[in-house]
Amino acid sequence: MNLIIVGCGRIGSELAIATAEEGHQVTVVDRSSEAFERLGESFSGRTICGNILNQAVFQRADIENADGLAAVTPDDATNFVVARAAQEIFKVPNVVVRAYDPRRREAFEHLGIRSIATSLWGARRLTQLLTHPGRLPVLTFGHGGISLVEVFIDSSYVGEPLAKLQESGKRYVAAVVRGGNALLPEADLILQENDRVIISVPSDQISSLDEFAINVEEA
Repeated sequence: MNLIIVGCGRIGSELAIATAEEGHQVTVVDRSSEAFERLGESFSGRTICGNILNQAVFQRADIENADGLAAVTPDDATNFVVARAAQEIFKVPNVVVRAYDPRRREAFEHLGIRSIATSLWGARRLTQLLTHPGRLPVLTFGHGGISLVEVFIDSSYVGEPLAKLQESGKRYVAAVVRGGNALLPEADLILQENDRVIISVPSDQISSLDEFAINVEEA
């Protein structure tokens, strides 16, 4: 995948290193050339020093061919503008944002931009969102045999009843997250755009959730 990471602070540098080590083509953009020192000499990706709000910098980052973009600067307003430009102007299929103010997550989600709040495990979560955009493991139980997974529902399931996602003995819906609010999993609940569904599933069957998760190639 061709990934762009905007911001090379602690989270941005960890995200860049992790995704590059997975074999993805990674471009990191930051205003300060000194920030790139966090990447280390072994970093295999590209670095661009410049203001990402400048369209020329977007183009130098080859955003027209990007599969995913993470906006992780220290400023929520900058992250918002970058994410909207990537999503609306350059049609980047997978855009994720780090939100320093948790209250702004609802605004991001309302626009279909997935976000995480600042946390110690932010880089790991962002890596999962960038490389597996349709689903995100949340918790495991026991010795890891059962997982709770957050699934970003594909648009083809909008208008379908929640019951369509459940399969006795294989997966159970624990909750639906809509506009920042958690809803109980009523069988007749109708799925809406940007819904996220929390599902419990045997850990060795997580990949089966891709059946109804968003596909970055089609997003």
